[in-house]
Amino acid sequence: MNNVYLVLIIAISLLLRIYNLANNPIALNQDEAINGYDAYSLIATMRDHHGNFLPIMLESFGDWVSPVITYITIPFVQLFGLSEFSIRLPVALLGVGTVVLIYLFSLQVLNDKKLALIAAFLLAIIPWHITLSRWAIPPSIVPFFMLLFMTVFLWAVKNNPKQSYRLIIASICAGILTYSYPSQKLFVPLLLIALMIIFLRKNITKITMFLLSYIIFVSPIYLLTFADPDRYNGRFKIVSIFGQEENIFIIFGKFLLRYLSYFSPEFNFGISDSNVMQRVPGFGANYDFLSVFFYIGILGCFTLAFKKDSLTYPHRQIILLLLAWLFIAPIPASLTETYYHTLRMIHGLPLTIIFVIFGLKIIVDSIKDIQLKKKLIVIVIFLGIMNIPSFSYVYFHRYPQQTLTREMFQYGIKDFMNYVIINQDRFNKIVIDNQINQPYIYYLFYAKYDPKLINHLEIQPDKEIKKVGKYEFRNIDNQEIINTQEIYQVNDKDRIWYKIYERNDRVLFVKKVT
Repeated sequence: MNNVYLVLIIAISLLLRIYNLANNPIALNQDEAINGYDAYSLIATMRDHHGNFLPIMLESFGDWVSPVITYITIPFVQLFGLSEFSIRLPVALLGVGTVVLIYLFSLQVLNDKKLALIAAFLLAIIPWHITLSRWAIPPSIVPFFMLLFMTVFLWAVKNNPKQSYRLIIASICAGILTYSYPSQKLFVPLLLIALMIIFLRKNITKITMFLLSYIIFVSPIYLLTFADPDRYNGRFKIVSIFGQEENIFIIFGKFLLRYLSYFSPEFNFGISDSNVMQRVPGFGANYDFLSVFFYIGILGCFTLAFKKDSLTYPHRQIILLLLAWLFIAPIPASLTETYYHTLRMIHGLPLTIIFVIFGLKIIVDSIKDIQLKKKLIVIVIFLGIMNIPSFSYVYFHRYPQQTLTREMFQYGIKDFMNYVIINQDRFNKIVIDNQINQPYIYYLFYAKYDPKLINHLEIQPDKEIKKVGKYEFRNIDNQEIINTQEIYQVNDKDRIWYKIYERNDRVLFVKKVT
């Protein structure tokens, strides 16, 4: 019967992540577009669109992003072609896989199939995970690889620990997690140190094998970063709290304030992250009815950790693992200026569900009346079910129609790009407004521009990309469109987003309406 429930939960998670995937989010974010086009380029040339051969870091817009999502995207682009659906599908499927993994991980932690099913159900319907499982950017895949590593690691140390090859598999999973998103380059090593102390400190051979295999796997990305930190770590320098004029006390104060904020109800259950690309307006990362269970779960773990006689191996180690994960998770995000940054804390969000389930277990175990226990579990499941239609209505109907959502996702680019590409042979020059964020990548994506034809002298990430063939990307002065004819516009019921003008000398202008 448990398997039937698990299949039903997987079906719910699949529906919430696949339904209308190509059209919601409402438009293609520039990071999604470059991920898709680099996958397309790697298929054709084994190089990214900057000409780097099988890169371990993608040059992207000059910020050298993580490569895992792009390599995962390759078979889907090969199979379905280059489109919104093909680049979002692997992320959605990994989102469904994450639901399965949290079930397996919860089984390892709690050894209770019913509670593991509730964990899977909650992750399947939780706002933050639905939202990010439909958005093809690097941090969206972190929860999958985070839980994959944790599940495999526990499998390695709990079940027949003499089979050392399992630790090597776990180290490879940790390596993939490290490559998945920049914040993992700090988080994963810190977590591994904690795990080795908790589980392997009495076995130097296993520590050596586990650590050595991990180092071999990830050394290329660290060697590259340390060889030229200004180039490969430039993005962190822009967003970090380490200002040149600030002393160590100010920096520590900044870090501490940000660190503590990630434990707050405002971040975990409130609407603290105002970025509509990361959070659906009106909803927190998690449903607020879960908050009580979350904090009881944390308190319960603390209590058990300090009761020396109440736990035996591996139960004590698992409790310490959860606490280590909890306290290490906010460190990378706390080193940056932005408060409440969902994406930089993405590796910690699955832990919220684990502590919720742990808190639920503590409350259920404290109730002596069996019927009352069952009623509490039913209430939690019922509240979860009741939130599905309300969140779905907002996310699938209201959210895409909101002007701010459309603005942030650069709504309308596909519409005007398709028009321009169809009619491009009529014009000698096509000028696209550079008020659009990285307009050149949208041209490459929607034109399915042959990567073999790219002129790498035109596309240099350390410079503003102003030209690809007869397409120019620059500011359009109003004087340039005085003697032109408006031939097309992208609009909806609320506003006009883009206007296209034709000039007598066969020049086309695409101007963003602000």
